[in-house]
Amino acid sequence: MDMCHFQLHHPATVPRHVLLEEMVGREHLLEQIMLPLKEQRPVYERPPVLLLGPAGLGKTTLLWALKYGVEADPALQAEWLPVVFPEEPNAVGDLADFWLQAIRALSAAAGLVNDHADRLLEEGGKSLAKKAAALFFKLAQDVLGKKVLLLVDSFDQIARTFMNEQEAWAFREQLIQHRELYVVATAPGYFKAVTDMDGVFYDVFRIHHLDPFRRDLALQAFRKWVAFYESDAVSAVLEHEPQRFHTLRVLCGGNPRLLRLLFRVWHRGESPDVLSDLERLFDDLGADYKNRIRRLKPLVRRTFDAIARYWSPVGVGPLTRRLRKPSNYVSAQIKRLIEEGYVEEVGGSEKRKTYQLVERFYNLFYLARYDRLSFGKAMDLMAFMDLFYRASPLIDAGPRAALREVPPEQPRAMRFAFYNAFGGTLGAPKRRGLVARPFRDDAATRRFQQIEAWLTERLPDHICEDGEPTEEECAAWFEQWLVPLVKRFFDGHPDVAGWSDLILLLRQMNALPLAETTCRRSLQIFPADARLWNWLGAVCEERGIYDAALDAYQTACAHDAAYPLPHANLARVYAEAFRRFKLAEQHAEKALEKGDREPIYWFLMGNLYAYHLGRYEEAEEAYGQAIDLRENFFSAWNNLGIALAEMGQIENAEHAFRRALRLRNHSALPWNNLGVLCGERMDRAAYAEHAFHRAIDCDAKSALAHANLGLLYRGPLQRPQQAEDCLMQAIEHAGEDGLFYLDLGSLLISGGRRARAMEYFIMALKLSPHESLCREAFLKMSGDNPYPWSEVLPSLLDHMRTMVAGEALTELRHFALQGFFCLARAGRDDTVAELLDHEAVRVCFQPLCDAIALKRGKISIDQLAPERLALIDEVRELI
Repeated sequence: MDMCHFQLHHPATVPRHVLLEEMVGREHLLEQIMLPLKEQRPVYERPPVLLLGPAGLGKTTLLWALKYGVEADPALQAEWLPVVFPEEPNAVGDLADFWLQAIRALSAAAGLVNDHADRLLEEGGKSLAKKAAALFFKLAQDVLGKKVLLLVDSFDQIARTFMNEQEAWAFREQLIQHRELYVVATAPGYFKAVTDMDGVFYDVFRIHHLDPFRRDLALQAFRKWVAFYESDAVSAVLEHEPQRFHTLRVLCGGNPRLLRLLFRVWHRGESPDVLSDLERLFDDLGADYKNRIRRLKPLVRRTFDAIARYWSPVGVGPLTRRLRKPSNYVSAQIKRLIEEGYVEEVGGSEKRKTYQLVERFYNLFYLARYDRLSFGKAMDLMAFMDLFYRASPLIDAGPRAALREVPPEQPRAMRFAFYNAFGGTLGAPKRRGLVARPFRDDAATRRFQQIEAWLTERLPDHICEDGEPTEEECAAWFEQWLVPLVKRFFDGHPDVAGWSDLILLLRQMNALPLAETTCRRSLQIFPADARLWNWLGAVCEERGIYDAALDAYQTACAHDAAYPLPHANLARVYAEAFRRFKLAEQHAEKALEKGDREPIYWFLMGNLYAYHLGRYEEAEEAYGQAIDLRENFFSAWNNLGIALAEMGQIENAEHAFRRALRLRNHSALPWNNLGVLCGERMDRAAYAEHAFHRAIDCDAKSALAHANLGLLYRGPLQRPQQAEDCLMQAIEHAGEDGLFYLDLGSLLISGGRRARAMEYFIMALKLSPHESLCREAFLKMSGDNPYPWSEVLPSLLDHMRTMVAGEALTELRHFALQGFFCLARAGRDDTVAELLDHEAVRVCFQPLCDAIALKRGKISIDQLAPERLALIDEVRELI
């Protein structure tokens, strides 16, 4: 539906049925204000009403809803005339101006000739205010025969214009005693005339506060707007991205106007994520916010700036240091900002008051535009909200969730074995970077062999062991071992091929830190050589330093635009480490542009489509191109079989696997894949058993073949003891792959050995926390039991420390957060606090730290920004 009436600032332009349909959360207040009219209460039981709330909370909308409510009730319409005073009372300078404007509004509402106020102005005289008031009530009572419901916006501005005390007290009497008048006024906050005991309007109004929308009310509003405007786009966000909705809800402070603006942004599909949503909102509101700042006088503006740069409430002390002004000067400026509605007093004590911006989103806008460093604190809060508000059985369950064990799903299917899932060509699973080995003549080959023997004999074992030596240690090793080698075999001046040989040998010996140091030394001599930059990227990738690998590969591409290898490597890093598949595909295509006659690049493209993107038809085409260029391309035949099987082309898949076996009959991979095809897709369990045994004969340490045979015994062949034996063999040969522990745990559950199974699920998660299957099975098995969580959380945090930023890290943090909630509900606050001190989660889980600290009485709520406090309150409800 068209949103042409979805107004943010001008409710007067919205049709009656649309305004009433869009309004949410104020119905009870509307009824409460209209009740004295319906019950025909006498004037002393019908005091004027003052609605208080910052801009955007719907005060003006409520006034128009009152007008429409009276007009919709025949009994009320017969007795009362709703009159809406101009929203911005800029023309009001004294009491006479007020009543003249009221006459104009009354005439417009009743359809009278609107010249009464002008004739009074022509008459003039000292008693203009009294005459105007008398004429207002005469028109209402004698001409129209109705009482007046006067709806006055921005009453605080009007009250400040009454400089004459006598006029002000006269107006007070009219509000209180005139039986033909019922006033409903609004103001953004308290003002002196209302709060001071000697103020003109002290104890006159019945005051109602318009509260921001909380969680349930905000969701109710969005769902109502979704239904009214038939917005599939917003409905999709609410259903699939609840964390996005709740994050913006908290940051908007529950302000209905901002939520309506957010709804419009989503309805139009203008942004894809939270940061884009914020930027869109900032852009839409920026002009208004900037104009408000410009309206301030320079000295007051500087004080506003100082307060706005503190996201949390701030006292006079820090402001005096920032402004370099005495405290009495700062206090005076703060007082002016409070009177003008920019700043409010919150928390603190009588002697040490603290202050913050009234409009919290204004504060966020100011930080985002003028103090990005401080805005980083809000970014940390958003990161936690993204985790906290995602759908989760443990987080959403509430503090009294029943402790129960939920059996996991049936064990996963048997697994195909990709050959070098995304391009590892050097044999060892760790060696993934594609590199071009230098061409060697006979002399170079002999030298390479001599260098290999020399390094093997002299290089100490501790240099090749796993560990993280410092840069100083690596530099010392280079001087001690590589400098003499370079002098001996290269006369101190290796060419690029010589450096490549050294790096290759160090890489094969697993001396990766020293290999990286060698790369960087070679680049000091040949800084523009793309091959050496590509070598550096490969070494950094093996070390798990993916950001450095990415930079090295990108530099290689920059130095040689026609060099395809770094593009292929970039494709792999983007896909595997950063999960940025669009960029991965772009670089894989660039590698093909530079080397479309090389089958390896077609093979890599096929693996990207099949292994990461699930686009098997395109994978089939890419593998076919690789096979056309090299007919005996064993790994392409093997992976082509997997793609065909996933497409349901069973016979073609079997043909591809058998072609791979004709090329390498002794390879376990195609035998394993043939077994999976027969066992899972062809209902030939007996032949699947034979194929798995052949795979094991080819490679007795093939954990995947053992595991698939175990799953076959557990499922179609129904031999549980043999299944357990095979899965134990898989675990023995699996190394650090938790999926095989998951298989055995699932088998033990079916046999009723739940306690033993839980231990295997714990081990599976410790070894492979990145595997969603391990996380899902653990979650269903452990539920709200704190013991398993206390076992796995330290390992999860250690693993997170090694991960690069991305969706995989976010998912793991979300999973860990469920464990923290489980422990907190069990009363293990000390354990949670200790775990939260880990460097992997210290910053992004700060709201949970604050919630626990508040629970233990270690911090005060006065120290927290309202957005943080709103979130922490929701966190505390669950712990």
